[in-house]
Amino acid sequence: MPPKKRGLLPLQFALKEGGFKEVRQATMAEIHKAKDEAVPAGWNDTDVVKVEWTGSLDWKKPRRGGPKNRGIMRVIVEEEAHYLRDTANTVKGNNKKHVLPVTKMHFLPKGEKRKESEKAKAKRLGTKGSGGWLQGTDCGPKLREVFENSEATKDDLLAAADQYVRPRPHSKYNVKDDCHLVQCGVGGRYLGVGIYYGCVGSTDAVARADAKIQALGNCLSWRDTDNIEKDPIYKRMKRVCPAIQAAARLSLLKKPYKGKKGAG
Repeated sequence: MPPKKRGLLPLQFALKEGGFKEVRQATMAEIHKAKDEAVPAGWNDTDVVKVEWTGSLDWKKPRRGGPKNRGIMRVIVEEEAHYLRDTANTVKGNNKKHVLPVTKMHFLPKGEKRKESEKAKAKRLGTKGSGGWLQGTDCGPKLREVFENSEATKDDLLAAADQYVRPRPHSKYNVKDDCHLVQCGVGGRYLGVGIYYGCVGSTDAVARADAKIQALGNCLSWRDTDNIEKDPIYKRMKRVCPAIQAAARLSLLKKPYKGKKGAG
């Protein structure tokens, strides 16, 4: 696979006469004049700011779903990387390309470190093992209810996971008549939604079985604990279905259960 293109994200300025202009870089003075604010302490008016960008600038929906805009946390000032105070989201600019409005760029005083929000910290570390579930998107909320039932069997869990298995072959896969391709509809804490599993035969049973274990493992990765091995639901899965434990461990390592992130 060829490396993704690297370039600069255009910076967007509003014009007094209406409309916008886009530039590849701007000085601190220019950015803060547009915001009607003073340049933060430690920075020079002439310091040049730009934003590095990897991939296409085309404004289009991500392949795995989600919002079209992209969050920018880091900028380059005088060829050195610095973090913004808050994440700045891109918008659609000229020719349907990503651009970053300079009014959304909030700089810290030079040398000051960005403070991590409690929400971001909880997502990264949990809340010191207080139990429960972390919030997330596509995290399988109906599976959580079954996991919390201490009497739930392996069959109960697999039956609940079946609703998150989608027979949705991707257009790039040439699926033969005797093959089946299904997709996992639950995302993990660190592993995205949409992993494919495939099989050959008269039915899609094997592919669905693997995809259901993937869904359950991804769901379990959202447990609010700093050590999944100590989580009571995870430990119960050793008796109920060890494969779910394996899928959860792999999900936390950004690895899919049984194989590749593409077609199974």
